[in-house]
Amino acid sequence: MEINNEWKEYSFSDIAEFISTKTALSEIETEQYISTENMIPNLGGVTIATALPDIDRCNSFQERDILFSNIRTYFKKVWFAKFSGGCSADVLVIRSKNENILLNEYLYLLICSEDFINYTVVSSKGTKMPRGDKKAILNFKLNIPPIPIQRNCINQYFKLNEKIELNTQINQTLEQMAQAVFQSWFVDFDPVRSKAAARAAGADGGQVLLAAMQTLSGKSPAELAEWQHTHPENYRQLEQLAQAFPDELEEVEGVGETPKGWEVLDLNQLFDFVGGSQPPKSEHIYEEQSGYERFVQNRDFSNDNHQTYIPISKKNKRCEVKDILMDKYGEAGKVRYGIKGAYNVALAKIEPKKENIREFLRCYFTQEKIQIYLAQASVASTRNSLNSSTFVGMKTVLPCVELLRQFENMVSQYIDKNLQIKQENIILANLRDTLLSKLLNGDIKL
Repeated sequence: MEINNEWKEYSFSDIAEFISTKTALSEIETEQYISTENMIPNLGGVTIATALPDIDRCNSFQERDILFSNIRTYFKKVWFAKFSGGCSADVLVIRSKNENILLNEYLYLLICSEDFINYTVVSSKGTKMPRGDKKAILNFKLNIPPIPIQRNCINQYFKLNEKIELNTQINQTLEQMAQAVFQSWFVDFDPVRSKAAARAAGADGGQVLLAAMQTLSGKSPAELAEWQHTHPENYRQLEQLAQAFPDELEEVEGVGETPKGWEVLDLNQLFDFVGGSQPPKSEHIYEEQSGYERFVQNRDFSNDNHQTYIPISKKNKRCEVKDILMDKYGEAGKVRYGIKGAYNVALAKIEPKKENIREFLRCYFTQEKIQIYLAQASVASTRNSLNSSTFVGMKTVLPCVELLRQFENMVSQYIDKNLQIKQENIILANLRDTLLSKLLNGDIKL
């Protein structure tokens, strides 16, 4: 470590503090609430919480505070706050005591470091749900450079981190787009309702089709007319898509209104629920090697730092990167994808029985109401686990083959882009972490 005498060593308690100020939850919007659930592993930032907890008060934080998930700290859920808000009790709020000595941004870098994370892991308490020991953290030693060096380190690190966070936001948007289209087409039946309303108002066939095209594109009739000349191929594709939707709804007993001609099916007719395999731990290795393949565990989708490999065998249950995997217990029902290998017994593969239905199923299972149902179903089962019988009695409305094909093609492109961005983020994160270590050790001259 090339640290000169301008750097000074402090105990954490000397220059940083835990903030425990409370605020009324009624003063917090959902977008301002941070818990361990909506913090992204590997320093990936945060997502919007699904809901606020049913409590009166929570810890508060300010813009530029550091939020540190204190459960299973090896997940490296650390966030530099970009706004003020509230957080759960398992999220520590950390702040510099004196920014003339230690800038909050530089304190964030120190907390992101492998030295700090490893220290919290080793000193944590509990086995099933290990928590960082706040008293032990207060004794952690920090090497602090002069403020000008801190600023230079901050500038270099944050440029990379912002790119990673932007990529994460793009991926979240892609997932939201897929879910929004699924909801509109196959749950709310918006294009069908537009056609039905136009037909009921006495519109002719062309006007009925135009109504669906407006709904699908979000464009006005004037904009569509212009689009027909400026983007004729896109216009033709939109027209074909609109034609594939029926123009009438019918009442189906036990289901409600459904588009005429669409099929009401038992959900389990569409896929097989294929559980994973579990070779003995004695066969596990932790570096890639010929004759072995990646052993995919649900933890790998949160933290890719501890990869496991097992011998290639006919007994292994394999998955490709775009296959749909689902947690059988723990976070039961959670949909996973993105890793190729042999998956373990905590996971099952949703294996489609029909063509062009994978993305329909992925979006179906990602719906919030279905996620809640599956989580409850796992708790209600004798083994606290999902299995093939979980899906017995679940119904779905299946559209025509052409709509399934179009939806499959569109969402599959979103998935491809999502996977590309995830791979880019892995490369950027490795670069960022290497840079961070060198910056904090004084190995890079600024």
